[in-house]
Amino acid sequence: TVHPMDLALTGKKGPLARGRAAIAQELTFTRANQTWTKEAQEIEDALASVAHGEGELEPIARRIATIELDYEQWEILYRLLMQVRLRTSLVESDALEPAHEPVPAIGQRVAGIAAAVRALWPPRRAPRPLVRR
Repeated sequence: TVHPMDLALTGKKGPLARGRAAIAQELTFTRANQTWTKEAQEIEDALASVAHGEGELEPIARRIATIELDYEQWEILYRLLMQVRLRTSLVESDALEPAHEPVPAIGQRVAGIAAAVRALWPPRRAPRPLVRR
């Protein structure tokens, strides 16, 4: 049942759970908002834009980290952020069935792996002088 501000699903337990999961996974990438305050909806809209290839994700992540919202809305925004990060990653995917998502070209995958390794690698230190005893 579609309500003006909600969607109600009924059915058998298994198919209902899979239906809810599919909706939760794809709702991030639609124009429908899951939050209810203006500030949270602006962030949600920005996340949807990044998911469609427009804008940068990190400024939005920093905003989510510092915003003062009730926990339920913050949790929604954080989940959406993680979904967008996975969807836009060069090496990861949020597809439950990888066959339904195109595989990036090898050059993109290697660039993504290199970026991930650089981000995790400790910064280089200046070499310590050798002291002979």
